[in-house]
Amino acid sequence: QLEDCLQVAELSLHELQKSHNPEPWSALSRSFLYYCQVMLYGRESSMQFLLDCVQIAQYGLPISTDGLMSRIARAMIRLGRSNEAMPWLDKAAAQGLRYDTGSMGAELHCVRGDAWMALGENAQALQEWNLAEQQMEKHGLYRYADWIRDRRQAVQKLKV
Repeated sequence: QLEDCLQVAELSLHELQKSHNPEPWSALSRSFLYYCQVMLYGRESSMQFLLDCVQIAQYGLPISTDGLMSRIARAMIRLGRSNEAMPWLDKAAAQGLRYDTGSMGAELHCVRGDAWMALGENAQALQEWNLAEQQMEKHGLYRYADWIRDRRQAVQKLKV
């Protein structure tokens, strides 16, 4: 799945080079490229490039930045920087409230749960996944069901 995302990001960047004014779309495509590089290869050097996309996206396509900030948080967790992920999740939630885009709520709770789990705070992680499940059901976003189930099972295995 991440390999496909990486390929699509590369293709879209290639196509956007033909455009007279590729921003903010180019920044959004770059963000997926750098995100995939971090997630697939643990490439720390891609993190700053990912962060550099935020300002352009906020200015040109602000409704997309909650998703971008969620990807930043996920990348930070992947790099072992879970504490740094939390403020990005707060910013993403605030951005969602600002633009009334409640569709990211389940994902933000899932990512926050992952951050708590990475920090060894399993009770808080479970609480976040419970909130994610509520948001999932409220908005019909059932693509998060596997994520929530898999993380709960992982926590249960740690208790054994």
